[in-house]
Amino acid sequence: MEVLFGKKKLSLDLSSFKGEVSYIRKTKTVPYKDPEKEISEALNNSHDKSFDSHLKISKSACIVICDITRPVPNKSILPILIKKICDHGLSKKNISILIATGLHRPATEDEVIELVGKEIKSKIRVISHDARSNDKNTFIGKSSGGIEVYINEVFLKSDLKIIIGLVEPHFMAGYSGGRKLISPGISSEKTIKCLHSYKLMSNKNTLSCNLDSNPLNDEQQSIIKLLPKVFAINTIIDENKKLCFVNFGDIKTSHDLCVLEAQKSSVVYVDKPYDLIITSSAGYPLDKTYYQTIKGIITPLEILKKQGKLLIFSECSEGFGSEEFFISQKKLFNLGIDEFINYVSNGTTANVDEWQTVMLLRALKNYSVSGYLGNLSEDFNEYTCINRIYDFNLFLKELIQNDTHSISKIAIIPEGPYVIPRIAK
Repeated sequence: MEVLFGKKKLSLDLSSFKGEVSYIRKTKTVPYKDPEKEISEALNNSHDKSFDSHLKISKSACIVICDITRPVPNKSILPILIKKICDHGLSKKNISILIATGLHRPATEDEVIELVGKEIKSKIRVISHDARSNDKNTFIGKSSGGIEVYINEVFLKSDLKIIIGLVEPHFMAGYSGGRKLISPGISSEKTIKCLHSYKLMSNKNTLSCNLDSNPLNDEQQSIIKLLPKVFAINTIIDENKKLCFVNFGDIKTSHDLCVLEAQKSSVVYVDKPYDLIITSSAGYPLDKTYYQTIKGIITPLEILKKQGKLLIFSECSEGFGSEEFFISQKKLFNLGIDEFINYVSNGTTANVDEWQTVMLLRALKNYSVSGYLGNLSEDFNEYTCINRIYDFNLFLKELIQNDTHSISKIAIIPEGPYVIPRIAK
């Protein structure tokens, strides 16, 4: 029995447990035998026939990609896409690759190479979005909920606009990919903070694999309506991060079709809740910080009994997360849950990265959470607001011995937030 942890897997010893153990994984998907061929066919046989006509009149192009936290197969997609663009006469010097960092830090040089490859980095301008710069983001209107929307100026000034997304469960937006690369991906700090207000984050429909009446998704969809035509390559990968689905077309239609496909493998139904869940933050690259670890904590809560126990594995190779997230967690630690909720629920906007703490409350209010947090400095232990452990097999052995009456069913979710377990109705 193993869980993902960084770039490796950790083995669990549950030999002393005599109850029921369930291994919850995605429905098996078959990766493409020839990914490049499938990508080319998707580009050449899109449901949206307007791409070639847009190409003919375009003098500049901007390709938006995810940052290092998403294992998108960009190295397979970008050469084929860029060749198609250049075959229509557009020069490489007029193509920009924009990394949709949202409010995450800029990509390092090594990360840029990991994202796009050395050859493309040497020939195409690659830049990280800067959400905090007023000069680099332009107002385009208001969302359906009245949020002022500011978008990256490089993207807005480009004639041809394309995003490359990975569609997977997302614990706030329902699914990643598509419109999420626009907002928060290349939106301003002001827009992102409003998009993650307590009102939106605390809504019962703001959850994984749900787009219906999800207020965050509704706002994101209204934002892309403010833009001129945006094309999208949306992808799905299997548990080994191999490409198993790709399509191309209008940003919304492409995403909708990809979501229908993702639902087939991501949502897994179980009969009844468990006493203990052992899960991960999906390994590298998602488990680089404690900030990202929150996704793995929140995602499986539907199948955990109230007052049940959860153990999360996350390498935290880059530590805690942003300074703003640390401030938010410190405030939660000092105020306590009830006072923290009073503090965050009064405004129409959120402090940067405060929304991750708000989501963590869903677990802290009703469950007991422990974490094996790899490289995280002990200086942060109390501000994780969970129980930090150092020997996970000893912890499990003692937990099983001490709670023989309360733990009879254990669920292991190796891929963490990429698998969405639900109770069958």
